[in-house]
Amino acid sequence: MKKRFMILALMTITSLNVFSKDLNLEEALKIAENENPEIRRERITLDIKKLEEKKKMKAFLPKVSLSMDEGDTPYDDNLNPFDKSVGVEARIYMPLFTGGKLTNEYKKSKLESEKASLTNILLKYDIRKDVIEKYFEVLNLQKQADILEGVNKTLNKQRERLEKLYNNNKLVKKSDVLRVKSDILSNEVTLLGVKQQAEIKTYELQILLGISMDEPLNIAEFDYKTLDLNKFFLDDDITKALNEGSKVKSTEIDLQKSEIDVNIARAAYYPKVGLGFEKNFKRDSDGLDSYRIGVGFNWNVFNWGADMDTVAQNQYRVDQANIDLTKMKDEVKLELKEKYSNMITLSKQLEAQNIKVEIADENAEIDTLRYNNSLMSSFEYLDSVDKLRAAEEGYYTLQRELMLAIDTYENAWR
Repeated sequence: MKKRFMILALMTITSLNVFSKDLNLEEALKIAENENPEIRRERITLDIKKLEEKKKMKAFLPKVSLSMDEGDTPYDDNLNPFDKSVGVEARIYMPLFTGGKLTNEYKKSKLESEKASLTNILLKYDIRKDVIEKYFEVLNLQKQADILEGVNKTLNKQRERLEKLYNNNKLVKKSDVLRVKSDILSNEVTLLGVKQQAEIKTYELQILLGISMDEPLNIAEFDYKTLDLNKFFLDDDITKALNEGSKVKSTEIDLQKSEIDVNIARAAYYPKVGLGFEKNFKRDSDGLDSYRIGVGFNWNVFNWGADMDTVAQNQYRVDQANIDLTKMKDEVKLELKEKYSNMITLSKQLEAQNIKVEIADENAEIDTLRYNNSLMSSFEYLDSVDKLRAAEEGYYTLQRELMLAIDTYENAWR
């Protein structure tokens, strides 16, 4: 019995330790990059692209086929396919020249794999953005719930005090007691709604992180003061983003693919040449030549200019891809300039908002004491609490916007 009690106690302690383990923002972002369902799915897409690349490479290799004349011999599980009495024929074919079509299709396939890798990187940054947004939404809702729970305790103390005075005929009106009860009910409804939102947002964050919703998650506070904005240099970072950034690289790949499509279309202008080898095992038994080697030749000489139209279409797509590349570079420049300006502005706004939170918190503490001593009305007290809640919400909103600006800026050249 004692042993069983010790095991239960150990399990309880372990579960409490798991529950109390904090998850900070940096850890959440790392987990999301590895375990997010969309990211894991896109890793599989990359594997599919890699296999497609292998298939395009194997198009250069000889193809071997076997055929059997089923009319010569009835089906037999022990049939030897190379028995001279059976009509078996083997063929080998290898393309020698396709006008560059196979080569360009292989090059395009390699670019598709590279594009999939860049898509995974860009998706990772989109998921990071979602995680940051959800993280600060949860933090704000947790803070709102803490404030409202404090209000509930204060209002219940006031209710108990007024009820005692009213029951002892101490000149307290019944309407005063009912008003406090009404305030308590309204606050509890608000608190319930905030807690439900916090639970839902936490579940959404867990889905982003690839964590089971049954697993307890305790979100740690974030300190914006640890962020160092002096490490950023706008001009250097713009140069990096244009030369190394995934967005620009991805658009450059689209341009290269369009150029390759032109070459693939031009392959229709050239003849196709292939080498073939054929061996007929049945002919061996008749004393005849059982194999032959041949060169295949096919040239589509005239089709009313359709091939030229296809080439022209793809050349237009190259022009479009060049426009897209120029546009993307301009967008990256603009985004970096905007985010850099936002970072500087938001960091100053956060300092000011942090002071507003301190002021609102101190006022709420003082007003709580005044309310407990009947020196102010419940309306004035709740108005003070609402100001604190608004200040806290503004604080978390600004932290979220600053972190989003920094994360977008930092990842622009990666």
